[in-house]
Amino acid sequence: MHKSAKISLIFNVIIAIFVIFATIAMYTHFEFMGHATLLTEDGINMLQFYTVQSNLLMGIMAVVYAVYDVLLLQNKISKIPTGLSLLKLMFTVGVSVTLLTVVLYLTPITGSNCAALYMNSNLFFHILVPIFAIITFLCFEKTKSIKFRYVLLCLIPTVLYGVYYVINAFTHIVDGKVPYKYDWYLFAQGSIGMTIVVFSVMLIFAYLISAALWRLNRIKVKQKQDK
Repeated sequence: MHKSAKISLIFNVIIAIFVIFATIAMYTHFEFMGHATLLTEDGINMLQFYTVQSNLLMGIMAVVYAVYDVLLLQNKISKIPTGLSLLKLMFTVGVSVTLLTVVLYLTPITGSNCAALYMNSNLFFHILVPIFAIITFLCFEKTKSIKFRYVLLCLIPTVLYGVYYVINAFTHIVDGKVPYKYDWYLFAQGSIGMTIVVFSVMLIFAYLISAALWRLNRIKVKQKQDK
């Protein structure tokens, strides 16, 4: 247990550092890999992105989890609270949805401009934080106390963001189209109804990701117990 807690602590600290750096970089429009225009906003406007929201939540959770890892290593607690583990799963799902959306949807539709999706703060938000979060959750944290039925709760952030995005798109239609300013993920460019379809698909993916992370983590825990 202590070995896993130590590695979990290290990974969570790294995730927190990544999120802090990427947040400051996007907020101040610091471009350390060249100029990029896709999915980047400075100041408070950056909070419009699901990517930023999911990563900020992941960063906050990483800090909280790191504190509990320290308490675990100091034998001040015997296990991580179930509610905290569930939140960690929920926010890991969030950044996983971000990763898959970028790789499977945004990269193909942006074509030759897709490099911008992996530059500057996007490198951390779209790739590094999600990958580190997935590895940490699957390999060094436990879901033994989380019942499978709670997996549905992991859809809450995506549902809330979907409602916000669809309402935002519907209320800014101009000549039957939604301007890019209000459709930054290009979900409504085909038609406004496509926005609803896309988010329905994202919810399905979010559920499948939730179930997969829960199951794979349980398998990993069982393998450690059998050794």
